[in-house]
Amino acid sequence: MSGFWRETRVRIALVGGSQLLQKLVGFLIIAIMTRHFAREELGEFFLAAAIGTIAAQATELGTGRHLIRSIARDPSGARGQLSLVLSLRLPLMLLAFLAVNAACLAIRPSLSPTLLLVSLYLLLQDLQFTYSAFFVGLERYGTRVAVDVAGQVLLAGLTLGLAARGVGLRSLLWAYVGAYTVVLALTTVLVTARYGPPRLHWSRARAWAVARQSLPIFGVTLLDALHAKADTVMLGFLRPLPEVAAYAAAYRLLEVSRVGIRPVALIFFPICVGLAARHDWSGLRHLFGRLTRMSLAVGIAAALLVVAAADLVVPLVFGPRFADAVPLVRILFLGTPMLFTGLLAVALVHTLHLERQAIRSGLWCVAANVLLNAVAIPLWGPRGAAVVSLATQALWTVWLARGVLTHLDQTAAPVTGPAEASSSALEEARMESVE
Repeated sequence: MSGFWRETRVRIALVGGSQLLQKLVGFLIIAIMTRHFAREELGEFFLAAAIGTIAAQATELGTGRHLIRSIARDPSGARGQLSLVLSLRLPLMLLAFLAVNAACLAIRPSLSPTLLLVSLYLLLQDLQFTYSAFFVGLERYGTRVAVDVAGQVLLAGLTLGLAARGVGLRSLLWAYVGAYTVVLALTTVLVTARYGPPRLHWSRARAWAVARQSLPIFGVTLLDALHAKADTVMLGFLRPLPEVAAYAAAYRLLEVSRVGIRPVALIFFPICVGLAARHDWSGLRHLFGRLTRMSLAVGIAAALLVVAAADLVVPLVFGPRFADAVPLVRILFLGTPMLFTGLLAVALVHTLHLERQAIRSGLWCVAANVLLNAVAIPLWGPRGAAVVSLATQALWTVWLARGVLTHLDQTAAPVTGPAEASSSALEEARMESVE
């Protein structure tokens, strides 16, 4: 077991370092943008990014988690699973791109040029995440990290070069599009060389087979994205764009904090799938308890650190014009313990196929978020949105963790006599039905 934990720590460090580099490059770009572009222009960019993120999630359909889960159970079928996912995703991405930009052109034409580029690079980035899921399912973390690092180095180099020339926002967005196009092409070549070319073939029966497995995952993922972006979108329509920029900047800092727990959730997801496949429910519950205690401790440490250093961190990253983001950062970071624990709970939800239960909880949380923001944003602006986000994230995390623990306790509970055989048969039937 000690060897297992040593190897796991190395993998967490490897993936965590890659994700940290990605966040640092993101902050480098944001730091350049906040110092070169007007706040109205930045507010427009952040609003377009919120809309584009939701559109990208709408085409993902939960296929990333489904791909990891399927490959972890049967590595020999990895290329076939990748082919099925890509065959489903590519047509949907094209439709989503056209629909979102057509709607923007009709409703808010001034945002259209920015949204066109932002939605394009976000869709390319999300497609790259499909390949990342493929590598995670195979536990090829070195390959995944190498591709990610190459992409970030390319993006950072293009950004610095364009910034030195004093280009505008749209030129910078074209650099995003170009970088992700190159990385996606290189990844496709790498996968083809090592595992054979993905075979794209549209079939209604095959598409439905993938969708049937991934749509419940998609429901949870989409609700998570809606919860994360609803406040930014509502601010964009209810408050001036400079306030949107301040809130979005604060939320970017909160997002980068996830690098403290996201590699853990990513590495342990295939491991948890393996435990569930072996029906080792007590081992899975013990592992979830250990990870939860760790996530709460790391989240509390992150909250204390950032709340104390917000006056230094925000001007360093975003420049002196974003002083109004400091109190927003402090409010949002109070929720990091629940945010981190929620990420782990979601991984267990997908492991145990509890998505429908999570969707019910998520719908209530998103509805509460929207309704509370409809009151809080007009009255208190970005601070009201931050408080609402803090409260509804905590509510969702508690619901998810409670559902996971209840399920594990019920499944692992010892029974006697015929009931034991009946319960085991039902559990095996349930697992086979989702295979």
